[in-house]
Amino acid sequence: MKVAVLAAPMAVSLFSPLAHAYRPFDQTDADVVEYQGVEVEIGPALQRSREELILAAPALVLNYGIRPRFELVVEGKNERLLRSPSEHRWQPQDVAVSLKALARRGSLQGDTGLSVALEPSFLLPGRGQTGVGTQIGVILSVLGSAGALHLNIVPGLSRVQEVAGTLGLIAEGPWDWRIRPVGEWSAYGEVESGWAASMLYGFIVRAGEGLSFDGAFRTERAPGRTTLELRAGLTWLLGS
Repeated sequence: MKVAVLAAPMAVSLFSPLAHAYRPFDQTDADVVEYQGVEVEIGPALQRSREELILAAPALVLNYGIRPRFELVVEGKNERLLRSPSEHRWQPQDVAVSLKALARRGSLQGDTGLSVALEPSFLLPGRGQTGVGTQIGVILSVLGSAGALHLNIVPGLSRVQEVAGTLGLIAEGPWDWRIRPVGEWSAYGEVESGWAASMLYGFIVRAGEGLSFDGAFRTERAPGRTTLELRAGLTWLLGS
């Protein structure tokens, strides 16, 4: 019984929500960087559960506009277990490569209605993550005077080749506010191994043209495990 309790959260972690991220969230929005533009999302995170204390330095996402309406996304985290008496190395975690395509221009692009994007991804091996997984995200976004909403529906196969998926909703405050509150609610995991749910609350500060800072507190609940996480970082758009 004890083995089963420990195995469930480990299996859930093999299909992490951290693919195609948009700081400080786990999920993303239905927008892409301009052609030949570069966007860098970087920052540390500290994650604590009853069993582990993990430092990610950094968590990194690179977005590059390879064509109009298409961007290449490469992301991952450099992690270290702070409580481990034997493991002191920094190791990669949650590494993924994605191609996001803007399928419909909408309110995020200055037009009207829903913005729609598709994002197929490959989930690559990392610390405690063997094998390669695949997923495809369907992202729906809408922007209005009260703020923005982004719905992510992401079915796929985990790194252990089990049917898995993510359902996430992001809410942002008004975009004309210099400091806007944000939140995210997600459920994710594998059909056979169990599911996890998370909540994130934070803020994004617009510091200038193409530069913003963010911070957030996240909680995650998986079978037999509760995780708390602090995030901070910045997003820097280098332009096209």
